[in-house]
Amino acid sequence: MKLVIGLGNPGKEYDKTRHNVGYAVVDTLVSEISRIRICDVKFRHDRKLNSEIAKVDDLVFAKPTTFMNNSGLAVSKLASYFRVARNDIYVVHDDLDINIGDFKIQNTKGPHNHNGVLSVEEHLGGRDFWRVRVGIENRKRVHDDTKSNLAFIPGEDYVLSRFGKDEIGIVDKATKQIVEDLLGIYLAEGKQNG
Repeated sequence: MKLVIGLGNPGKEYDKTRHNVGYAVVDTLVSEISRIRICDVKFRHDRKLNSEIAKVDDLVFAKPTTFMNNSGLAVSKLASYFRVARNDIYVVHDDLDINIGDFKIQNTKGPHNHNGVLSVEEHLGGRDFWRVRVGIENRKRVHDDTKSNLAFIPGEDYVLSRFGKDEIGIVDKATKQIVEDLLGIYLAEGKQNG
């Protein structure tokens, strides 16, 4: 059993924000599996597990509804309910340490500071799960005349902003590659076990 969890914030006001790129990747992954399998895989809300869940064979996809900073609560419940070991959990999340359009799939390695990922580590009691780190960093340095230096948009504001028109194609391309890579990992593991 594998658990693929996209981190984000529930609610229309957070749709298409940088912080919700984890939701978007998982949505695309489920759509692609539906297309390949010629079946209609749908998410359903599970109040007890604090998540939107879709299941295909031994794959469980989830989007926690606990809001980003409390993601670990839902991830822990999901792991326990489906009896998934930490090493079989993939957490898809935004990452300000990586440029937009880039991504990394790594075990135990994560961003310097991401409250959602820290919550997952705390609730799972360890760091040995997979992170699909989706780059969202594209802040332009803005000249600040009052201080004569370069200033950044604060991270907590930036992650809640929506992607610009010029960024959407970049994010879509990265999402497609992530989905292809995750499907490749799953299929390769299936061949080894089969």
